[in-house]
Amino acid sequence: MIVVGMMHHRKRPAEVNRAYACAAVAKAEGVSFFYFSPQGVDTENERIRGFVYDDGRWKSQEFSYPDVIYNTGSPARMRKYQRRISRLRKKVPFTTSALGNKKRVFERLQKGKVFRDYLPETLFIRDSAEAESMLEKYGRIVVKPVNGHQGIGIVYVEKNPYGIRVVEEEYNQLLTTEEFAELIKSKIAEEPFLAQPYIRGITKDGKSCDFRLHVQKNQQGIWVFTAGYVRVAQGGSIVCNISRGGYTNYLEPFLEYEYGERGREFIPKLEEFALGLANHLDNIHEKTFNESLDELGIDIGIDENERIWLYEVNWRPGSPPTFYLELDVVKNALLYAVYLAKKHIKSRELV
Repeated sequence: MIVVGMMHHRKRPAEVNRAYACAAVAKAEGVSFFYFSPQGVDTENERIRGFVYDDGRWKSQEFSYPDVIYNTGSPARMRKYQRRISRLRKKVPFTTSALGNKKRVFERLQKGKVFRDYLPETLFIRDSAEAESMLEKYGRIVVKPVNGHQGIGIVYVEKNPYGIRVVEEEYNQLLTTEEFAELIKSKIAEEPFLAQPYIRGITKDGKSCDFRLHVQKNQQGIWVFTAGYVRVAQGGSIVCNISRGGYTNYLEPFLEYEYGERGREFIPKLEEFALGLANHLDNIHEKTFNESLDELGIDIGIDENERIWLYEVNWRPGSPPTFYLELDVVKNALLYAVYLAKKHIKSRELV
C-alpha cells in the first residue's frame, strides 16, 4: 500500500480543513495517509512524528518516511525548516513546486506567446507617474500587490471630473492628483505593485464578478478540469474573493442566467482554456526548472464583449466553496501523489 504524508506548516491537523478530507478520501481509495509538519521530521533517523486519523480522532504517532509527500501549507512559514525540507526532498518525491508570483507568471506567458492575447495590459509600477499614465489612458485601473492573495491590497482607481476616486477595502475617497501620487509612492515603497486596466465583469444585477477555474493532474499525471465557479462581489465592491465578502455560484446555472441558452456553450470553452493554459505553463515550468506543476487556480473575467481575460494564476489554490467539490480536489491530489510514488519506486528499481 502506498503511503502518502501530507506536510503543512501547521503543527496540528485539526487546524487544517483539508487534512480531514484527505484522510477520508485516502481511506476510501485504499491509500495509507498521515499528516505532519516540518517540526516533526527527524532527518538523521529518517523518522517523522505526525498524526493519523483513526476512530474519529487524530492520534500522534511516529512514522517511517512515506512514499510521497503531498506538499501543502505556506512556504514562507516553513522557510526556517528549509534545510530539513531539502534533505527530505532528496529522499522522497514531493507533489508540487512553486509557480512564482504574478510578475514571473506574466513574463512567462508573454514570452510563451500562446496565451499572450488573454493578458490585459500590465504595468509593474516603478513610480507614481507610470500609474498616472495608465489611469490617463484607461480612465479606470486596478492596482494590486505582485505577491498578493485573496484580494488583499487591491485598489480600484477611477478618474472623474472631480478628481481621482480610490476604493480600497473600507476606504473610498476622492483624491487630488498629488494625493494619488503620494498614495502610490507609499505603496510601492513597501512592496512591488502592478497596474492593469479595470475590465468590467458585471452581472445583470450590476455586481462585479470573476471566475475561478480549478485544474489538477489526475492518477495518470494528466491535467483535468476539477471545478469551476463564479465569485460575485458584494454590492459596491470590486473584489470578488470569498474572503473579502463575496459569494459564489456554480458555473452552469450562473452562465445560463446571465447569457441564456448560450451560457451552456461557455462551459466547454472555459474548460478548454483552463486545460490548455495548465499544459502550457507546465511545459514552461519543466523546461525552466525541471519540475512539474500539479494544481492551479486560474482566475479569469469575461467582459461585455464576451472576451476571456486572464487575471492571474494561483499556485496551491484554496479549496472550492462546497465540500463535495473539495472531495473531488482531494481525490485528484491524492491519486496524483500515488502516481508520483509509483513512478519514483519504478525509477529506483531500474537503477
